[in-house]
Amino acid sequence: MKQIKQFFTNVWGFIKRNERLILYIGATLLLLWILSLQTCNKNSPYANQQSTIDSLTLANQKMATIINEKDQEVKVQTAIVVRNQETIDKYADEIFALKKKNAKNTHTTGIVSQVTETGVDSVEIAYVDTIAFRKFSDSVNKKCAEVIAYMKESTVTIPRTVEDSTKDFIFKGEITKTGFNINKISFPDSTSVRFVTHKGGFFKRNSLGKVKFWTKKSVEAQVVHSNPYVKVTNMNSVFYVPVAKQRWLERILIAAGAAFITTQILK
Repeated sequence: MKQIKQFFTNVWGFIKRNERLILYIGATLLLLWILSLQTCNKNSPYANQQSTIDSLTLANQKMATIINEKDQEVKVQTAIVVRNQETIDKYADEIFALKKKNAKNTHTTGIVSQVTETGVDSVEIAYVDTIAFRKFSDSVNKKCAEVIAYMKESTVTIPRTVEDSTKDFIFKGEITKTGFNINKISFPDSTSVRFVTHKGGFFKRNSLGKVKFWTKKSVEAQVVHSNPYVKVTNMNSVFYVPVAKQRWLERILIAAGAAFITTQILK
């Protein structure tokens, strides 16, 4: 009994003599433990991370545009980061609708869905010159010069081919008596999609060149089209990041280390 009483007396005396040191050690251990917790959404290492995907969240995703060194538009968007594999698999399956035999043993890690608008504005398509009207004018009496001039300025012969092409579009058509026939419209394009991770922290610059005092780590989708006539009007991006496992081993080691240090101090 006396030994137990003497032990507690020694412990209390040690605490009194080293009160500030013990306070620092306790505060440090408590901080390490709090930082290791992943049970609260506020402690998520990623911005825009959640457990479900709903239509409202997708509708509220923002998209921005930056210009690369090739003078191409690059669409950027902070992706929704989901916490479980089933959520992103279900979302991707609704879009791709693969047969079971094609989707067996597969999992989605990231997906981008975009709405595009392809077209050409204010481009004049020239007629392909023909000699049909020239033959007609040569065979008519010269007294009909005014009529011929009017015909040249105000009418075209049919059928008349219309075509134009560049590396970005191909357009071929034909004017006939009954209307304008489109033979071919083509917009060759290649789409590149990638996900990049932005490191969080103080005074970090994002893809738009803006610097914030503090930002969380985030996953960003970037989409670029080789054809300038392909316009991305909207998109959604989702990426899967598994929830960090509870680091019980780390906590045990911290507790064991604290116990060892305390034991050494009490000797």
